[in-house]
Amino acid sequence: MIVFVLIGAIITQVLGAIWYSKLAFGKLWMKAVGKSEMDIKMAKGKVWKDMLVGFIGALLVSFFLFSYAATVPYLEWWEAVYRGLMWVALFAAPMAIASYMYEDRSILAFFIFYAYMAVAVILQLVLFTQFLQ
Repeated sequence: MIVFVLIGAIITQVLGAIWYSKLAFGKLWMKAVGKSEMDIKMAKGKVWKDMLVGFIGALLVSFFLFSYAATVPYLEWWEAVYRGLMWVALFAAPMAIASYMYEDRSILAFFIFYAYMAVAVILQLVLFTQFLQ
């Protein structure tokens, strides 16, 4: 179990590095949150602390998803995709949308982040459910 939880957290981090890179949604995200290239460069020293906190969060989510996958009966890969999407779309995102609105944060940043979360959750659930068959 520990190995799979670590793999799930690493998947989340690698996906995040790709997702927020210039190759994917990095420029759009920077615009949505009002960051410039200079802001990103100036934050380089702080990034490792943020990544460590993010990795700890990813470990917790990965542990939850593995535990969930271990308690449900056999799931086809597409059922894992559906359940992961529903978990993000009907639980995580609705709980956070109000804070984005109250804090006057960009709705575009919200969608970029929760699309990333949906993909990360789906990848992990598919991995875990297929392993546990």
